[in-house]
Amino acid sequence: FIMLCLLSRDNDQRGLVDEQLILRVGMTLAHFKGQDRLLVPNNLRYIYDYYLLENLALGLVREDPSHLSKYKPLAAYSWNRPSPFEWRFYIRKNLKWSDGSQITLPQVVQNLQRLRSESSLHIKLLNNLTSIESDTINHSILLRFSIPVGEEVLSELSTAEASLLHPINLQDDWQVTSGPYYVKEVNT
Repeated sequence: FIMLCLLSRDNDQRGLVDEQLILRVGMTLAHFKGQDRLLVPNNLRYIYDYYLLENLALGLVREDPSHLSKYKPLAAYSWNRPSPFEWRFYIRKNLKWSDGSQITLPQVVQNLQRLRSESSLHIKLLNNLTSIESDTINHSILLRFSIPVGEEVLSELSTAEASLLHPINLQDDWQVTSGPYYVKEVNT
């Protein structure tokens, strides 16, 4: 079993509370058989891996369930396409990790650089990034691509693999996350 703790949110800010809702998620032992990690973010082989990561971490955008060709803001509150080769994302200023520390623009850039350099089942367009620039005045990120990129990049950025990961998540430690849950313990 995996014990997930739900964090409360107050006006888009993560607030840690004394009483946390604890959920237990049962996963088959076959899932862990031969796999020494809970999640490998760039290799989500099973649907439950995907949905678990989707709940542990948030991305810049997410698909709008009522309009599948539209996207809703998450870490980015708005975005635009200055040119066929560029996308700019305006990042919320009060984003916090589950431990209460600030999610910074350099951490967002670092996550996007990770996506550019890793191979993944659902990440293809981000491999064409030529540069990622942060603007601290406008609290935004500018993505420059080597090829023209349309709204399909939003679809890619809405996937679980494109979520904001804390550096410890890459070591398979999920006690600090960007999403509504964190992993308190794993019993296999």
